[in-house]
Amino acid sequence: MSPSDWPEQLRSLRAALPARREDGLTVGSLRWLETELGRRGGNPAALRNIVYRDIGTPGDKQLLRDILRDLEREAGLEAQALPFPAPGPTPPEPPDEASHLSLGKRRLYRRFLAEVRRGKPARMLVVAASGAGKTILVDALAAALPGSLRLRLESDFAPELTRLAALLNVDAERVAAPLSALDERAAFAVNGALQHDLSRALSAALADAPEHALLLRVGERATLGGHPLRLPDGQVTTPGGWVWHHLLAPLERRGPPLLVALSSSEGLPAHLGAYREVLPLPTPSLEDARKFVRAKLAHLPPPDVERIVRQAGRDYDALGLLTLLAAVHQGAVPDAPLPPLRDPQLRAFLQVMDVCFPPEFPEVDLPFFEALLGESLSRRRELERAFLEVAGQRARPTRPGLASRLLSGVAPLKALHTRALVLALEAGDHARAFHHALHGEHWEELLALPLTGTVLDQAWQVAQRGELPLGVREHLARQLAADYALRGQYHHPEMQAALDLLAQSPDGGTRAWAAVKRAEAHIDDAQYAEARAELALLPGTDPVTQAEHALSRAAVARWEGQAEEAKACLNEAETHAAQPAARNDAALQNKVRLWRALAAKDLGLWTEAIPLLEGVVQGSAASPLQRARAAYQLGDSLMRLGQQQRAHDSLTTALNSLKAHRAAPEELSHAAARLGSVLRRLGQLHEAERFLQEALDCAPDDFTRARALSEIVPLYAAQGRVAPALTAGRTAWAIFRDAEHSRPSEARYRRLRTEYRVALTYLTRGLQRPYLHPLGGATQDHPDLHHARTLLRRVDAEVPPHAADRLASLRVDTALALALATPDPQEATDHAVRAVQAAGHAYHRAQARIGLAEALLRAQNPTHALHEINRAYAAARQAARTTGDQNWNEPGLQAWLTALEFVATYPEDPHSAWDMAHQALQDPQLRPYRKVLAAQLTRDLLSAGCTEEAARLGADPLLTPTDGAWYRHSREGEGLGGS
Repeated sequence: MSPSDWPEQLRSLRAALPARREDGLTVGSLRWLETELGRRGGNPAALRNIVYRDIGTPGDKQLLRDILRDLEREAGLEAQALPFPAPGPTPPEPPDEASHLSLGKRRLYRRFLAEVRRGKPARMLVVAASGAGKTILVDALAAALPGSLRLRLESDFAPELTRLAALLNVDAERVAAPLSALDERAAFAVNGALQHDLSRALSAALADAPEHALLLRVGERATLGGHPLRLPDGQVTTPGGWVWHHLLAPLERRGPPLLVALSSSEGLPAHLGAYREVLPLPTPSLEDARKFVRAKLAHLPPPDVERIVRQAGRDYDALGLLTLLAAVHQGAVPDAPLPPLRDPQLRAFLQVMDVCFPPEFPEVDLPFFEALLGESLSRRRELERAFLEVAGQRARPTRPGLASRLLSGVAPLKALHTRALVLALEAGDHARAFHHALHGEHWEELLALPLTGTVLDQAWQVAQRGELPLGVREHLARQLAADYALRGQYHHPEMQAALDLLAQSPDGGTRAWAAVKRAEAHIDDAQYAEARAELALLPGTDPVTQAEHALSRAAVARWEGQAEEAKACLNEAETHAAQPAARNDAALQNKVRLWRALAAKDLGLWTEAIPLLEGVVQGSAASPLQRARAAYQLGDSLMRLGQQQRAHDSLTTALNSLKAHRAAPEELSHAAARLGSVLRRLGQLHEAERFLQEALDCAPDDFTRARALSEIVPLYAAQGRVAPALTAGRTAWAIFRDAEHSRPSEARYRRLRTEYRVALTYLTRGLQRPYLHPLGGATQDHPDLHHARTLLRRVDAEVPPHAADRLASLRVDTALALALATPDPQEATDHAVRAVQAAGHAYHRAQARIGLAEALLRAQNPTHALHEINRAYAAARQAARTTGDQNWNEPGLQAWLTALEFVATYPEDPHSAWDMAHQALQDPQLRPYRKVLAAQLTRDLLSAGCTEEAARLGADPLLTPTDGAWYRHSREGEGLGGS
């Protein structure tokens, strides 16, 4: 054919085509034809040679003919109306799997396949309303791409994501653990992080499996394990937004070919990167609908085809359902959308499906279904098998909800629920077991189930509707209330509803148990008078309730500062917990141990408290939250005894576990703040600030926030940030002062501790140095030092004599700070001696002896200073043994000791002093403190007139020796903090 034939045919075709643009190009134009030729695997550069010169490969010419024929059909022209140039070899037939697709779907189908087969990183987003044929497009591509991974993310993402993980050989625990940890009662950010953990495991596996195309069908509304879909930051999102942020964005430049068929583009970003744009899928035409029905039922009479098409209204979902029903009834489908069921075998099969696939369980293990069915699925007719989709060992309905709709008016079979209950119990699936026990009315089995988390919430919703006997409802209410109490979420509306039900119980023991939980809520709010009023109700005869009643009374006494009363109540709780009826209650036993440990810790009885805490942390019988709380208390204890690295490890474990098990925000804030303080003591200031800021961010109330603000004051002082330190301290101090009327004991202590920390800030500004050890005391007065002493004396005056451990610790700290803030050496020594006298245990004695040694050196008494330094080392070793260790791990105080020992030793034995200094500056434990230690040693040498010796540490062509020593060693340390 001559070269002029191609342009002639194009002109005729363009005249018949409706004006339409695609990807910014007019459909049918030369540039559009070039793009489409490339998408189908041809050479775009050959297009103009073919059109104007009839020069090109047979393959490119055939592809161009296919494109023009598709345009011909789109224009509505009669077949063969255009005399296209005759092909050379006979073109191959289009693939069977695409023969039933409409023109728009076929174009997308061929475009995606062409990119995949050319080895390009195919990326395609398609959007269409329900019934437009997204599933048909995905099915066709799945048939054309053997080994492709096909997901249908609708209703609940969890089963499909779990199946995808299995197909990708992802460790099942990496998916199961985040799913099981999801809880609506947790902080939004926690659930978002858990969903991110799950998707990160899947996207990493997909990135390593580029050979399998991923075909996603995404619905318009969905959940993840019954929980809202969330972005990594906790924000609620749409199914499309979830898929984009968790799967598509991480796989934009890597991983397998991706086609995503969306029901809505809501949640997608404005710029889609490699995905370019969201392509609309056109609504099927009447001819498309007819073609679909004929492909499914080739022998269906034309009138029936027309009736199905008319009833479906060009909706592929309805077409699929009516076509299936036409097969079921051999074409005799009445006008009603769902005809009555006449086939008894099919009815029995659908009853099994109805029991197996309620809305909360869209999938089931195939062996479970076959066991309930009573035979292998392969032995059933093709008719029944058409109602199921089977992928590996999992089965789900072809059309969710169809079985129950077809069975409308058919009485449910409790016998099937009974059998399903047995199978679920054998499989250890408590969630499914609850469902079948409920619908089969097996109350004893239901009460025996260990319900937790989402399943317990669902059970409680059923109970609130009044669909269960009173005894069952009360049992579920007690389980729910205990679960919320364990998490510390006493004010959750569901917790309150459960307690309201229990408070109205005809059983006195049940009412007493509810009163104890209400008392715990008041204790949590520091409303001790209200708690005592609730506890006035006698606990009855149940040993568990009696023990918890005694523990609550112990808690009130502890917070009110009544140590003896608290001890007596704890003894009573232990007696009740030892009764046979309570002995096997693991949660109660560990709760008693934890409270006994707290009482010992309050009194500074470390050799009793630490083993008890370690026992709960390591005990397999304790719940995860109990272990986390014990780990927090253990970390706090180790921090107070100079074991900072062990404290860091314990607090890290506690914080991670509290997050994973949805603890109350207040607990998360406390753990993060304490971890930040330990990191400060280890000299890791940047990390310390990160965790202290986290503590501020998750604080649920002013009092908790004030605790974190108070702990951040010494960090700011260590960073030399005086203004933020004073602002944080003043804010926290005011909150604690105002709270003293409601929680006098705790608020008063925290106000005094904050006042002490503000005084430290003035101390460091008066010394013109950050709050970093080694820290030399004042040698001349300054207005800030005067104000620091005023505050410290005020704090000291409010600490009662014979105070408990934390107030005793504050007395020691205050005396030592007064020693540092006092320029007069003799007066400073007197303050330090008072600290030694007030020290209640070995760690306090080590601190006090170090402070006394510093004051003695300022008083020019190195001999006595060395004596105190040796005593400090001995006390430090004794404190370490208290924790089961041999040496302490307190780098800040160790750096201070080194500096003091160097100054005390140098005049008499300079060689030994230099050896000691060199070893300290090379000690990995002191790495974060090297620069401040080197600077202090240089400063001390200069004060003693040893200029040449100071130059050995800090010689620099630009800086003073002190600054030179700081600069030289700062390149090796990370960050610094005082103790």
